[in-house]
Amino acid sequence: MKNAMKSFLSGLGIVFIIFIIGIIFLIYKMPSAWQVKQTLASKSGSQRMDEGKTLSDRALHENFLNEQQPIASVCAYLSDARSSHFLKVDNSASSSQFMIKMIEGPKDPFAEAAAPFFRYFFRLPEVRELVQIIDNAHPEPTEPLRSKAEFYGRIAVAALEIRENKSNFDQILMKTYNLYTLARAVRAKPELARSPAILRFCEQLEKNINMNLPYDPNQQAEEFQRFLTSAGLSAKEVDYDANYRSDVKFAINDKSILLGNIWIEKLFAEDIDKAKKKIDSFLPLPDYSTLER
Repeated sequence: MKNAMKSFLSGLGIVFIIFIIGIIFLIYKMPSAWQVKQTLASKSGSQRMDEGKTLSDRALHENFLNEQQPIASVCAYLSDARSSHFLKVDNSASSSQFMIKMIEGPKDPFAEAAAPFFRYFFRLPEVRELVQIIDNAHPEPTEPLRSKAEFYGRIAVAALEIRENKSNFDQILMKTYNLYTLARAVRAKPELARSPAILRFCEQLEKNINMNLPYDPNQQAEEFQRFLTSAGLSAKEVDYDANYRSDVKFAINDKSILLGNIWIEKLFAEDIDKAKKKIDSFLPLPDYSTLER
């Protein structure tokens, strides 16, 4: 019995050691914080601005992470919806133009409707910490394996924090969807921007986002449909889906934390696809086949 137990524990120990070696191998093969930093700062990844900074870097630090910038700020710019050139003919948008609107202006109600999601995301404590780690990354850490292990540990912690905030993400997305549609209504009928009732409706949504107040999507959908009717607009004219309910999907892979099933994706669908391909070309994938031999 003793020998059998000893053999079992020995076998278990070997399996455990192989598992640990496998984890170490994967961490070694994964991109480091420095590699991620280089990818984000590359010319291919984003347009360069003054002082060598990229659009995305400036938007991240000057807007999304900037606590002086409210999470939502749309209502003050509703009157500019008619003159906006942010949306293309197919109602998609350019991510570079979005970044420019975040740092230079003039402010645009459609871009501002998409911004709260990013501001909330990057201001989560663990996500902010992860950004700081990437900002402070060096090309050749003295202990590369330990550095990578710590980096991916931080990604895991940030991913957990993001998952725990799913309900907040869903609420922000449903509220901003209404703000975005409201801007489309004003673009269709510019005179709505001067309506006190419209401004009150917009400010109510904006306050709800900034103060993270309770939100009933069914009640809001009914109110929004009544608003469209009173404005002489149909849901089709402003591409409004009264049945839209956010249900953010999360995933984590060897290169990033992924969020899907968000309405903002349709604005930047083309650029998102290009970005994924560029990231794949810059950051090496682990060679899992080696572990199978």
